Amino acid sequence: MRRLCMDCGKSLGRNAWSRGHERCLGCAGIARRGIILHCLDCGKVLSHSARSRGDKRCIICAGAMRQGTHRPWTWRDGMKPQPYSQDWKEIRETIRKRDGHLCQHPDCYIPENGRKHDCHHVDRNRSNNHPANLLLLCKHHHGITKPKHKDVEFWQLFYEEVQTMRGIL
Repeated sequence: MRRLCMDCGKSLGRNAWSRGHERCLGCAGIARRGIILHCLDCGKVLSHSARSRGDKRCIICAGAMRQGTHRPWTWRDGMKPQPYSQDWKEIRETIRKRDGHLCQHPDCYIPENGRKHDCHHVDRNRSNNHPANLLLLCKHHHGITKPKHKDVEFWQLFYEEVQTMRGIL
């Protein structure tokens, strides 16, 4: 019976699988050192050579990035994010003043200490700059609203409710 490495799919030696190992020697060493095992963009397993070089993307994604045809997970439906409007900086400063330079996530309210908070579009549409669609979030809470966390709809409904409770929506 052939056993395969859970990361790279290579055949494990008799000693490895008889001892209950699930990874080949290369993958086991890399996993212990905390090196990234999968491509950041497509999720495919990285080759041993790519991991040993410290690459974070597979050959296909790295090549697409060099050629300018790369579509990272942050792009919605393979489309590049919309640009901000011309008066975005003024709108952002207005929202910062309105929210008192504090994160508006419930039970957070971290002040801006040398690092400005992010102005978040609740509906993720950068062209919708209505004050009810914007709120200030610290880096942590703005980061969890990103598509990589796959809870985008939840956070949209959550922050709509926050805006309603604040009397803004």
